[in-house]
Amino acid sequence: MSMGYVTDNGNYLNQSKQIIGKVIKQLQEGDDVSIVSTTSPVPVAENEKSIKLAVKRLNSVELTDAMGNIPNSLLTANKILSSSKNYNKEIYLFTDLQQSNLDKSEIERIFSVDKFDKNIRIYIYNIRNGKE
Repeated sequence: MSMGYVTDNGNYLNQSKQIIGKVIKQLQEGDDVSIVSTTSPVPVAENEKSIKLAVKRLNSVELTDAMGNIPNSLLTANKILSSSKNYNKEIYLFTDLQQSNLDKSEIERIFSVDKFDKNIRIYIYNIRNGKE
């Protein structure tokens, strides 16, 4: 529940949702948008074609007591994007980078040549210090 940590700007989850909403609104109607949560089981809104629907799905994401699983979520996003016919394939990971969520060997396994599509760009946004 670390994304529930509250700062002067609200909790980390709501801060992330605001930024993600801005990213989604920069897309063109008809672009694919998938929202993958890090909580288990991983809820997915896959390849939404409607920006309004993607924002609605984003707004439905709530805090849970479940431990986030970044590696599984990255693999899910990789699977979705690998099958996409779109030229631009990007993952935006919003996290507080809580140590308990990260296992270095697991992250390295994900980015191994046989597991992760090398045409996908990943952007990690550390909401804790507001940096990409």
